[in-house]
Amino acid sequence: SGIIVPSSRTEISKDGLFNIASGLGTSKSKRSHNQWSQSLISFGELDAIYQSNWIAAAIVNEFAFDIVKKWRTVRSKHAEEIQRAERDYHLKSTVREACQWARLYGGAGVVIISNQDLEKPFDPNKIKKGSLKRLLTFDRYDLVASGDINTYDLLSDDYMRPEYFTLNGGSQRIHRSHIAFFQGAELPKRQARINFGWGDSELRRVIDDVNDAVASKGGLAELMQEANLDVITKDDLFDRIATDQDDQITKRYEIFSLMKSSINMALLDSEEKLDRHTLQLSGVSPLLEVFMVWIAGAARMPMTKIFGVSASGLSATGEGDRKNYNANIVGHQERLERPMAKLDEVIIRSSLGFMPDDYDFEWNPIEDLNGVEIAQEQLLKAQKASIYLEDGIIMRSQVQRELESGEEYQFEEGAIDKLAKSEAGDLLDFAHDDDDSTIFDDDEDKE
Repeated sequence: SGIIVPSSRTEISKDGLFNIASGLGTSKSKRSHNQWSQSLISFGELDAIYQSNWIAAAIVNEFAFDIVKKWRTVRSKHAEEIQRAERDYHLKSTVREACQWARLYGGAGVVIISNQDLEKPFDPNKIKKGSLKRLLTFDRYDLVASGDINTYDLLSDDYMRPEYFTLNGGSQRIHRSHIAFFQGAELPKRQARINFGWGDSELRRVIDDVNDAVASKGGLAELMQEANLDVITKDDLFDRIATDQDDQITKRYEIFSLMKSSINMALLDSEEKLDRHTLQLSGVSPLLEVFMVWIAGAARMPMTKIFGVSASGLSATGEGDRKNYNANIVGHQERLERPMAKLDEVIIRSSLGFMPDDYDFEWNPIEDLNGVEIAQEQLLKAQKASIYLEDGIIMRSQVQRELESGEEYQFEEGAIDKLAKSEAGDLLDFAHDDDDSTIFDDDEDKE
């Protein structure tokens, strides 16, 4: 809110502490003129920095690689067939590539190429066994918006998306329903609407910090070339320059420099004096470290991921940075729910011919557990299963199915189904064992 002080006619820039005499908090203050501006950047510049600078490439690539590095565990009695389909259609590398381009450009799309016409709305229920042909990943600049923008159906998953896309340089129209969209950094709705529903480039947000660090490193390299400077003092130097002897003087010291470089000897006249000045660079290293920390913070990544440098300082282990980074990875995996659901349904239907009701998956832990941690986790799981079995909450067949889906144990084919039927029969026999104490309350419950 603006406030005008009548006695001085000085405008206050914002709420807070101000002092008219010193100008603090008023328009006289230099800080009051700070303002943010949005910088636009072309995909050509993003291409250039990604291909030319290893820091930028690490910010984009390392995060995307870690999202899929441990991949996921499929929960279904058809898990083995589904995992085989994932490998056949290269799903893991497809998701990794989509995450890369989403981080670099603000969005990417995986085009589902199947037996359905790309120009007509996609219907997953029409995917039969073997219908999926290929999954192709394109960045947001390869997918050119075409047709009307969906600004009217707020319930649609494709809200703010154009109805059609065409491939950059091509004429094939692709209905938006054939594309699984991967988002970059989140944007406010008004910005996303202008951006055809795409997000923001993660690299754009840190590009100024990367530029500062690279420029500082380049400037330091230039200074290193002049770390030692020879200064020669001669009494009548300026008098000789004034009498047009500058050519002779230049030639004289060119020979001096050549001899010093060739035979490591400096020859001086009795009237000349040589002094060597060494440039002090002791404060440069901490400054570069500040830039490195700033980049890591802007990218929300540990320094070990970007620079390969471990945490420094007393008692610094990097444990907190690692946990924050892992939490960031998990959060991004949760954001992949929609595109993963779309790709999963297509792949599973094309593999099995139907979508199983028991399908589910969970992302595997980001970090490998050590032997002790693994043993503790397995013990806790075994204790939980034992308690549930003892209380009659679950059956042995359910525990065996869980162990098999987690690839901890393998049972003979059909053994689990046979046990499940036997357990179901035992439960039914128990229900009718005693007519006077049946667990069913009436005939409707029996049915």
